[in-house]
Amino acid sequence: MIISENFPYKHSFFKIFEELTKIPHGSGNTAEIAKHCYDLAIKNNCEAVIDKAGNVIIKRPESQGFENAQPVIIQGHLDMVCEKTPDSDHDFMRDPLKLQFDGKYITAENTTLGGDDGIAVAYALALVEDKDIALPPLEILLTMDEETGLFGAAGLDGSMLSGKNLINLDSEEEGILLCGCAGGLTAIIEHKFELSEHSGTVVKVTLDGLKGGHSGCEIHRRRLNGALVMAKLLKNCGQYLKLVSYKSGTKFNAIPCVCSAEVLVNDAELFTAALEKELDIIRAEKVCAEDQPILTFTAEQKTVSALSNEDSRRIIDYLCNVPDGVISEGETGVITSLNTGVSTLQNGNWHSEALIRSMVNGDLDVIAEKVIKVANSVGFKADFSDRYSAWEYNAVSPLRDKMVEVYEKKFGKKPIVSTIHAGLECGIISDKIPGMDAVSMGPDILDVHTVNERLDAESAIRCFEYLVAILKEMK
Repeated sequence: MIISENFPYKHSFFKIFEELTKIPHGSGNTAEIAKHCYDLAIKNNCEAVIDKAGNVIIKRPESQGFENAQPVIIQGHLDMVCEKTPDSDHDFMRDPLKLQFDGKYITAENTTLGGDDGIAVAYALALVEDKDIALPPLEILLTMDEETGLFGAAGLDGSMLSGKNLINLDSEEEGILLCGCAGGLTAIIEHKFELSEHSGTVVKVTLDGLKGGHSGCEIHRRRLNGALVMAKLLKNCGQYLKLVSYKSGTKFNAIPCVCSAEVLVNDAELFTAALEKELDIIRAEKVCAEDQPILTFTAEQKTVSALSNEDSRRIIDYLCNVPDGVISEGETGVITSLNTGVSTLQNGNWHSEALIRSMVNGDLDVIAEKVIKVANSVGFKADFSDRYSAWEYNAVSPLRDKMVEVYEKKFGKKPIVSTIHAGLECGIISDKIPGMDAVSMGPDILDVHTVNERLDAESAIRCFEYLVAILKEMK
């Protein structure tokens, strides 16, 4: 294996995982990996199909002794998030990943690993290959383009599956069984402004030092949102200002940790002093110690195209009044949240993307109405897309009970049963298969979606063996 010549573990799923990392499979580029999974299934005498959405469905027949068992759906997704270090020349459309092993973690050199969700695919294909493992009938569902909007799950024809028990393998913490997740709705706010030429002092303000992070899994940490902090600073600086540009965030589902704005002002010295004073107030108020906000400034005399003061205030007012972060909480954690992930003003074009999440489907519409109200109050239009359902916690779940029982028997302790304030495909698939009972599990994968992503090898082994133990109990 490229992981290491002396890689100590012989479990077949590691070899399968390595083969998967040789195939480029970023979101939007999953046809080749889908064909690889399909071919492996056919080679192993399993029924397989690639559906109209690009999902792979594989049916492994039951083993002897499981003739009366109901099918179990094993589910993961084919695509990975493609991130690399600034100095990396890796081509995600062509190059295989370069795997490494440090004795504990499997990583990829200068790129994301794709453990999310390559390890799920590797587990599933290992079950297809190993006929010596006695199992109930399996319906393996490998969906496409989960990372960019759960599109594979959305395009699934539920009638192609007959199972009512689904084990999702897209979790990233061993010993935690997820039994509910948030639904989502994307808000797009846009406006075209008229610009006029102005000469004077243009100050570029950069806000940095914020932690940022995943807008679902880390929203409860109440980290500062760079776009909204900058807006608050500008709103309270007491200056007559004109916005030239504004830039914060690159992904709608990530908390922006940096924001920069170019501002035409009357007095640069007074302006920067006022911002620093306002930032001191925010530093004193902030909840999250991980945030260490700092400001840097550059000033230049030049002629620029800028918004009027009145139009500049419309952008600032929108960002200061739109709902932000945790909106409601319950016993299981965050229920509803909103993250403004992208905010840009360029050449007079204002564009903002926000992701509303909620564990309660109806709350998505409640927050959407609030966004519309704030947007309309400053003359902006709000549109919405890419809605997906929450996977609401089910008080009665025989599958969950069985998985808890097997975990206790195997490891001598209870697993944590929880929900997650992020999107999993279970909610969408549950809508398509009425009466489905679902649980999500997985090994320890740290810093997913970043170049520091790493898979704990021994955790991966324990979780695979746990998965097999669960399936053996489902006669």
